[in-house]
Amino acid sequence: MSLRAWSHQDLPVLTRIRSDAALQAQLMARPRPGDVREWLQRRTADPTGAFFVIDCDGACAGFVQLTEIVRGESGYVGICVAPEAQGRGLGAKALALIEAHAAATHGVQQVKLKVLETNVRALSLYQRLGYSGCQQTRGVGAAGEGPRTFLPAPFGELRRTAPL
Repeated sequence: MSLRAWSHQDLPVLTRIRSDAALQAQLMARPRPGDVREWLQRRTADPTGAFFVIDCDGACAGFVQLTEIVRGESGYVGICVAPEAQGRGLGAKALALIEAHAAATHGVQQVKLKVLETNVRALSLYQRLGYSGCQQTRGVGAAGEGPRTFLPAPFGELRRTAPL
């Protein structure tokens, strides 16, 4: 498993992910199948972000991204593993790789993420990886549920807490 830039061969999987209403609701987003190329171009051009495809044996298995990077401080991570690729540990590996990239490339000391309280599988993963500091945030997710923000320990502590 590795992270890499997106390519045109990834468009069918990324379009399927962006079109999946249930999956997008878990991501606190709306299905947007028609704008996948524009979304990818916007994500990869953002100077305060980073976007990677999760590559598993040469095939796209999802994506991971950093947004709102404040150099030397923090950034938000977002991850989506395609339903057919879930349950194989790719999410944990992708999070470790994006955290390492954030620290090495942007000097990020803390990553943040938002997750619906009903996304039990994701909550379990994040807690197992050492994410802590759960804070209820105001606002409504796409599924009508209030999101939570998790603030992890600094990278060194996160890795000591849950080595991958």
